[in-house]
Amino acid sequence: MTRDTARLKFICRLGYGDALPKDEDNSGDIPVFGSNGQYSTTVTRNTEAPAIVVGRKGSYGKVNWAPNGCFASDTTFFIDYRQTSSNLRWLYWALQTLRLDEGSQEAAVPGLNRESVYEQRVLWPDAANQVLIANYLDRETARIDALVAEKNRMLALLEEKRASLIIRAVTRGLNPDAPFKSSGLNWLGDIPAHWGIPPVYARFEVQLGKMLDEKKIKGTHLASYLRNADVQWGVINVLNLPVMDFDDESRIRYSLKPGDILVCEGGEIGRSAIWNGEIGECYYQKALHRLRSLNGNDDASFFIFVMRALVSLCVFSSQALAATIQHLPAEKLRNIRYPSPPLSEQKAIVSFLNKEIAYIDGVSEEIDMSIQLLKERRAALITAVVTGQIPIEEMTE
Repeated sequence: MTRDTARLKFICRLGYGDALPKDEDNSGDIPVFGSNGQYSTTVTRNTEAPAIVVGRKGSYGKVNWAPNGCFASDTTFFIDYRQTSSNLRWLYWALQTLRLDEGSQEAAVPGLNRESVYEQRVLWPDAANQVLIANYLDRETARIDALVAEKNRMLALLEEKRASLIIRAVTRGLNPDAPFKSSGLNWLGDIPAHWGIPPVYARFEVQLGKMLDEKKIKGTHLASYLRNADVQWGVINVLNLPVMDFDDESRIRYSLKPGDILVCEGGEIGRSAIWNGEIGECYYQKALHRLRSLNGNDDASFFIFVMRALVSLCVFSSQALAATIQHLPAEKLRNIRYPSPPLSEQKAIVSFLNKEIAYIDGVSEEIDMSIQLLKERRAALITAVVTGQIPIEEMTE
C-alpha cells in the first residue's frame, strides 16, 4: 500500500452548493442536502451521482453521502466525480477523519473555510487500495450500524414498556382482583370502583405564568423565572435562568412553593415536574401552568405519572380537545378529568412505579453505554483504516 500523504487540494476540489429556489422547495423526489443532511426535496440535481456533501455553515464539517446525487444547498460544499479522480467512497471515509467540525476560519458566521480544508493531509493510497479500503469500511461499519440499530430497537421497546407500565398502574391500580366501574371517558375505560374521576380544578389551583414583556423590564424587581424548556419530565433546570421584573402582586401570583407542579402549556404539551424549592426565590413565565394542591388529597408524584399517561394516550391532542391543538389553555387543563385513588393507594402506586422504572432505566443506561462504545469503535476503526494502522492484507474478505 502506498504510504504517501497529500494535501486535500491535490486530491479533490470542493464545489459550492446553490440556493434552493423557494418555488422548488418540497417538490419532486431529488433530496436537498443542507449542512446537517437531507431536509427537503426538489425537482433537479446540482450534483452527479454519487456525491459527498460537506456542511459549510451551521453544522459545518459534517460529511454526508448522497448515493443518487442531490441538490446541495448554499450552506454546503459538494464533491462528485467532476471534482476528483479518486474513489468517492474512499474519500467519504477519509474526510470523516479530518475533524472538519472542530474549528472555524470565518469569524462572522461559524463555518468551514475551503482553503483551510485544502491544507489538510491524508494518506493517499493508489486506486486499487482505495477500493479495498472503501469496501472494507462499508462492510465493517454496516455490521456496527446493525448492532446499534438493534440496540436502539431495544431502547424503544423499553420505552414502550415504561409507558405501558405507567398507564396500567395509574388507570387500573395494583390489585388485579379489584372490582371495576366505567369511567365514562373513552380514553380511560374502566377503573377500580372505589376510585374517583375528579376534574383538575377540584383538586388543584391552576395558574398560568407571567407574560414576558422585555420592554417593561426596568431592573427594579428582578427575579429568576422558569421557561418551558426548563421543565422536563421529573426534572427542573435552575442553572443560568433568565430574569425579569416581578412587582409585589406578581410575586404573590407567580410564586413557587415546594410541592407545586409545573405543566408545559406548549411544546411537549403536558410535560410536568415538581418544584422542590431548588432555589430560594423563583417564578415562572406564561409557557407554564402551576398546579397547587387545594386539599392535600393528591400525591404530586402520582399526578406526574398521571400526566405521563395522559400524554402517552394523546389525551391533550385528542378530538375532544381539538385535533391540532398546539397549546394547553388553562381552562382545558382545569376541566381534564383524571383517575384518582385514595392517597395511600397513590403513594403505593408511586413506590411501585419508581422501583420498576429504576430497573428499566438501569437497563436502558447499560444499552446507551454500549451504543456509545460501538460508535466510538466505529470512529476509531475508520481512523485506523484511513491512516494505515490496519494492514491492507487484513481488509480482504
